[in-house]
Amino acid sequence: MTIHRLLRAFVAAGFSTYIIYLVKVDALQYYIAPRMEIFVKLSAIVLMMFAVVQAFSMFVGARGRHVDCGCDHPPSPSLWRNALTYGLLFSPLVLGYFLPDLALGSDLVDKKGIVLSRSEPGTPAIPREETPVRTPLPSSESLQDDQLLRSFQTGDLYEDQYASLAVRLMKQDPMVVREDAYLEIITAIDLFLNRFVGKSVQIEGFAYRTEEMAADEFVVARMAMDCCSADATPYGFLVQSQEASRFAEDTWIRVTGTIGTADWGGVEIVKIEAAEVAGIDSPETPYVYPNYEALDELPARD
Repeated sequence: MTIHRLLRAFVAAGFSTYIIYLVKVDALQYYIAPRMEIFVKLSAIVLMMFAVVQAFSMFVGARGRHVDCGCDHPPSPSLWRNALTYGLLFSPLVLGYFLPDLALGSDLVDKKGIVLSRSEPGTPAIPREETPVRTPLPSSESLQDDQLLRSFQTGDLYEDQYASLAVRLMKQDPMVVREDAYLEIITAIDLFLNRFVGKSVQIEGFAYRTEEMAADEFVVARMAMDCCSADATPYGFLVQSQEASRFAEDTWIRVTGTIGTADWGGVEIVKIEAAEVAGIDSPETPYVYPNYEALDELPARD
C-alpha cells in the first residue's frame, strides 16, 4: 500500500506543479479560456494538498503505523492493472512536460473545417424565427442614430441583439474586427451582410487555405474558444488578393479591404477584396472568446 500512496502523491504533485508551470510561463491560455483559469489554479492547490496527505500517509505507514479512517479501498493485486492505471495517469504529465506549448492553427482547421459564416449549416446558433421581408432603406449616412438602428431591426430576436453593434460598425471607416469582440463583430457583419457590402474593413488572423480555393484566395482565420482547447472552433473571412501566394499557412496577417460576397457550398459568405495584406507578429493571446458585452458597447479603439 505504501508504494501506491507514493505514486498517488507523485501524480497529484505532478499535475499541480504542471499547472503552476503553465501559469508561470503564461501558457495556460493555450488550453483554458480566461474565465475558467481561476478554477484550474484552485485545482493546483487542491492537488498539492492531496499529494501532501498521501505522502504523510506513506511516511506513517512506512514506520509501521496504519492510518485507518474506515474508508480505504485496497488497490488491485494485479500488476498489469496497476501498471495500466498509473500509466494512464502519468502519460498526460509526460506529454505535457516534454511537448512544446503551441497555439492551435491550420492543422486543427484541416480536421475541424473552417466556419466562414456564423449562419452556416451546422454552426451552433440561437434558434431563429422566420425573418420578415425587408424593404429598401436610405443609406446610413442619411439616417439618424435611432432611424439607423430601426433599419437594422427585423423583429427577429437573434438578429436584433446585434443591431446596435451593427450600427456602431457602420460608422467606422474602416470597420475594425477587434479580437476582444471578434465573434460578435463577424456575426454582425454576416447577419447584415447586404448592408455592409462595399464597406472598408480591417481584420487580423492567420492565413489558411483549402484545395477548393483559387490561387488568389485564402482565409484570414482565428481560433475561438469558449471553455477549453477541446471546444476550439476556427472562424474566418474569405480573402481575395493578388498577394495571396506571399503568405504561407499560419502566417499572421492584417487584411484591409472591401467587403463583398461569395458563394461557398451554396451559402452566401463574406469575401474581402483586399487592398492591402501585411504580415504581423503573432498576438499575445492566440484565441478569441465570446464577449457579449460588445453587443451593448463596442470597446473603444486603441
